[in-house]
Amino acid sequence: MSAAPFALPGYVWDGARFYKAPASPARHTPASALRTASSAAAPHDRPESAGKKRKRARKAAQKGKGKLADSHPRADLANLGLGHWHSPARRDQLHHELRRASLERLSSVRTLYPDCIPVDDTILHLSFDDTAPATLRAGTSSGTIATGTLSRPPDELAWYPNDEEGWRTSWYCSSKVTSVKTCGNRFVATSLGPPAQAIVGTTSDSISLASVTLSPRKTSLWTSAISPSLLALGCDRKVLLSSDPTRAQMDAYVTGGNRGDGTVFALDLDRTQLHLSSPVTHVRHIKDQPHQLLAAGMDGFLGVFDLRFLPTPSAPARHLSETRSRPVVELKGHVNSFTVDLGLDVWRDEWVVAAGQDKRIRLWSLRTGRLVRPSSPASPSSWSSTFTSTALPAALAYSVPVPPAANPTHPLERTSPAPIHALAFSPLDPLRLREPRYASALAAGAAQRGEGVGVDEGARRARWGVPSLWVAEGAGVECFAVV
Repeated sequence: MSAAPFALPGYVWDGARFYKAPASPARHTPASALRTASSAAAPHDRPESAGKKRKRARKAAQKGKGKLADSHPRADLANLGLGHWHSPARRDQLHHELRRASLERLSSVRTLYPDCIPVDDTILHLSFDDTAPATLRAGTSSGTIATGTLSRPPDELAWYPNDEEGWRTSWYCSSKVTSVKTCGNRFVATSLGPPAQAIVGTTSDSISLASVTLSPRKTSLWTSAISPSLLALGCDRKVLLSSDPTRAQMDAYVTGGNRGDGTVFALDLDRTQLHLSSPVTHVRHIKDQPHQLLAAGMDGFLGVFDLRFLPTPSAPARHLSETRSRPVVELKGHVNSFTVDLGLDVWRDEWVVAAGQDKRIRLWSLRTGRLVRPSSPASPSSWSSTFTSTALPAALAYSVPVPPAANPTHPLERTSPAPIHALAFSPLDPLRLREPRYASALAAGAAQRGEGVGVDEGARRARWGVPSLWVAEGAGVECFAVV
């Protein structure tokens, strides 16, 4: 059972969440029961026979069969206490550990190369459509925003004149794309500049609602955020807000105090004040836990904050460290020192995946703060495979270490040629996207959501409760899933 993140008077921690401590009266054991227990616990004067010793040894050996060693990757499942099914928290903890074990078996199942993106281009952002889960948008370093349909449509003539994945170029920007965000039936994309540009459109038929070009030309656009009622753009020294993106005028709020030198690299539409030791590169509210906020810093910090227990000092702090916010869960192992466009995504309130400046991908549990799988480059000392020469005499035989595979199937074991800039979770089952029945269910669910009738959750449910992971490398997108 994991330790409580903090002490909460009147509540007890069961490993996953706080519960109000029940008031139980003290129980008194009768003196007669104590005497009976003492007499039963008294040692026997008669020695144990050799036959009983052998029988007891056999029972102890059989009882230990099937147990996992502490170093085994599934050892945590054996320590969950499966008999405590009356506790919802224990059941939820068990399901979480089972999904963690499944994530250790991710493998590459599909690779996409949109023909509308040049091979020398680089995909910097990925975004799945909220209304049509099989629609994927990609923003590139050359300013191209491409849209693709991953499932096979009932009428294959609908692809014409696009390629077999239905990819098409939706918009062109003047410079590299810095963000692609989707909310309901609207989405926003920004380009760095100059001139910095933002495009607001609808997810259906790629209809453009507004295009914003910033002035002066030296202003850069780094990020964006969108909700059903608000649009926010992060610039060099300010944040632009608008409740109606079709208006020509937007409200500006200066950042960085009186000097106005605060560059906005990350945006979230919920107002919160955090103090970190380095510039913030990512901010994500966890949807299933609205009081929790995930933040990443340029110095490699990655952690989860509880917005209900943020410090509010009444007097000025003596040192800068006294004003910094402390996370309830710190995710250790993230590598970054100066990059602002590393890939990061959150799946519900369970997992966060982040790309490091060391060209590797890491996956953490948001509930325990632990890495799902050791994600460090393999060293020569860990190479267990050997090559033995059989052409020489046995006395002269030698062994040579053999390095691991250069392109392993698991994303957490790879070292990419360059840092990963775009990755995303999705509930899509990539092994069923070619099935007509699955594609029809996705299309029917999208039509129902567009009409406000309901949601086809069966088509949106992740395989084994584990999401698929889509990683962009160069001009291609690779999908990893549990097979």
